[in-house]
Amino acid sequence: MFGLAKKPTPGLVLLLLIPAFLILSYFSLAHSTNAPERITQTEPRLNADLDHDGQLKNENLQAIAAAALGGRDGAIVVLDPQTGLIRAVVNAELAFKSAFPPGSTIKAFTALAALRAGVITEDTRIRCRRRYKRDDVIDACVHPRKLPPFNPAEALAYSCNYFFTTIGERLDGGTFVQLLHEFGFGRPTGIEGQSETSGVLARGRFQPQSALGEGPFLQVTPVQLATAYAALFNGGILLKPNFDGVRKVRAQLLIDDKERSMLLDGMRGAVTFGTAEKAGLDSLPAYVIGKTGTSTQLGGFRTQGWFAGIAFEPDAPPDPENAQLLVVVYLKNAHGSDAAKLVRPIFEEVSKKLGKEWPIGAIVFKPKEAQFELAPQTAQMWLKARSDSHEI
Repeated sequence: MFGLAKKPTPGLVLLLLIPAFLILSYFSLAHSTNAPERITQTEPRLNADLDHDGQLKNENLQAIAAAALGGRDGAIVVLDPQTGLIRAVVNAELAFKSAFPPGSTIKAFTALAALRAGVITEDTRIRCRRRYKRDDVIDACVHPRKLPPFNPAEALAYSCNYFFTTIGERLDGGTFVQLLHEFGFGRPTGIEGQSETSGVLARGRFQPQSALGEGPFLQVTPVQLATAYAALFNGGILLKPNFDGVRKVRAQLLIDDKERSMLLDGMRGAVTFGTAEKAGLDSLPAYVIGKTGTSTQLGGFRTQGWFAGIAFEPDAPPDPENAQLLVVVYLKNAHGSDAAKLVRPIFEEVSKKLGKEWPIGAIVFKPKEAQFELAPQTAQMWLKARSDSHEI
């Protein structure tokens, strides 16, 4: 009936285009608001922070751990203490196949063995004499002077060599060996798809300084130390490390509330006012505990640094079921305090995803309330440490 003009006027063209534009805009808006975006992925999203369970993805933790170690000679193992899943490992060859004296990281197990043997109680106090000397062995302490006598938790926090060599003199070597064996030292962890070393647990070579993790008596791999520490704080479950997230229990160990409380207090003290204080782990929203260690290379003179730390669910008691992530760091030519500093970016990332508060030094900022408040537990332990020590 009607024919279009051969040369349509600009006004007619505009009238035809406007309805078409409105129709296209409507359907475009409906698609963007009601339909999920479709993304085609050909490789893992390393920047995807959380998996479907709300936990940090392994790829992200791997990148953070690798960046933390950088070019240093050492290894990092990041483990889920509930399942044994290895969420990240940097330098797997060293982490699984090389064993070293664990230094003061073994003191948590020394304290546990001494407590069970009746050598100490949770209230035992020993005054540090600064140096322990026996035969040709001298173990010096590096914590502040003029401190009052230590109980076991305080000795753990300050990693007092005098305290632990003193109880090492009274501890039966066979009893200590048995406890270490139960926690998986001196035998393979059973990690699937990987070759590993058993480490060394030399039953006939126990000496008092063995209680410090020095000498040929005990040599451990980073993954052995990780599974042993996981068992200390996940309810006594010695797990087989794995890459599939399927929980495989090697043994169920007994750890009572009194023992666990002593270890928690000591390792929380280590990050709050003790040997790992400078790492700043107590300012994170997650409740972090840890133990440093420094040992001497066998047949050498250079030191090697260790740190074993666990992060618990924020705003929850540090009960076994709330243990979220465990990190073990081993560093050659370093000290335990150096190793402790490397775990902060890992625990910091976990805190950002799991926590509700954001750290600013020793102060906690709560964005929703827009106000500052002093973290009570941090403040109490910080003030106690300084009032007790008189110097830092």
